[in-house]
Amino acid sequence: MEEIEETRRVALGKMGLILPSVQQVKAQTQKVVWKRADLYPKQEAAIFDRWRISIIEASTKSGKTEGCITWLMEMAMSGRLGVNYWWVAPISTQAAIAFGRMRDI
Repeated sequence: MEEIEETRRVALGKMGLILPSVQQVKAQTQKVVWKRADLYPKQEAAIFDRWRISIIEASTKSGKTEGCITWLMEMAMSGRLGVNYWWVAPISTQAAIAFGRMRDI
């Protein structure tokens, strides 16, 4: 329990996350128009693969983060209310970069 509170404190302080309270709330649905980012064919083939787990090996600045942000946004927008979608990274500053990009979309 102490570890969960520490994670919540770090997320609120460092990344500016807005974490949901424990109580589930009813939300109104809204129609959103989504235009998928233009991905290269190989990016799209690797990221939108039908397998549950995919491994992408690529050089820096090759669009891995942008493609995966697109994928995660589409999964989240087509998901159910109350389901969490996670961006997992080795360190919190890397996750904060992706979170910032997603927030700015």
